[in-house]
Amino acid sequence: MKRGSVKAPWKILVEKKQTAFPALKQSLELLAPHLLTQYPIERQRDADRKAQWARERQAWKDAERALKEDAQNSYPE
Repeated sequence: MKRGSVKAPWKILVEKKQTAFPALKQSLELLAPHLLTQYPIERQRDADRKAQWARERQAWKDAERALKEDAQNSYPE
């Protein structure tokens, strides 16, 4: 399976000479319910990880900025 973007529909690439259509159909019918239940969960996990990473990165930047400001203000004039 592949797709060009997040909004694009999935394309299923099949080697026709190696894959019998009934077997493909049966596999997709078995896989579809799993995808319908698991895909939203995985998307949410990915979004949560991305948000957590952004929070950690911002905290690191804030700490780095505070460290630089403290260093600049630490020398007597």
